[in-house]
Amino acid sequence: MSEQKGCSVIAVVLVAALMLVVGFAVGGGVVWFTYVGDAATSTAPTVVTPPVDKPTVRPQNDRYAALLPLEETLRIEGPLSPEAVRETLLGGKRFKLRECYQKGVVRNPDLKGEMSLQFTVAGSNGKVIAAIERHTNFSDAKVRDCILDEVRSWTFPKGKTQSVVKFDVLMMSMSGGEVP
Repeated sequence: MSEQKGCSVIAVVLVAALMLVVGFAVGGGVVWFTYVGDAATSTAPTVVTPPVDKPTVRPQNDRYAALLPLEETLRIEGPLSPEAVRETLLGGKRFKLRECYQKGVVRNPDLKGEMSLQFTVAGSNGKVIAAIERHTNFSDAKVRDCILDEVRSWTFPKGKTQSVVKFDVLMMSMSGGEVP
């Protein structure tokens, strides 16, 4: 069985189109709530501050880092359930991976690329015992190391034997534009 490397052009175009639609939707919501919402309620706008207990990485160069796990590239060898992997990969853990990428975007606004990852999960305790990059066109070693360190911290349900998981992530940054 041949192994696919990277992602298809169609996947990249679909992801870019999705990000564009999300950007317009979010931008439209901000404009609505800023101008129309304030006029309708005629009260001073509420200032929302992020919670202190959750550190956030703010882009200093007005760029937003998008890190997208490409679900169609997910391959699992062993008894680990695809649902457990998807829950981890598409759930809150991907935001930790994005934080790694965001730090790189602060250093280099044009930073983008794709990373093909592989990790091994021990059956006895469900912990990731090894994580490597199989292929990458991504130049920032600090970001790659941060992503691999994060993957190494993951835990999955216990199994009878170990499992090997392979997947790709697409990383691209976008301009945040000016806030009115």
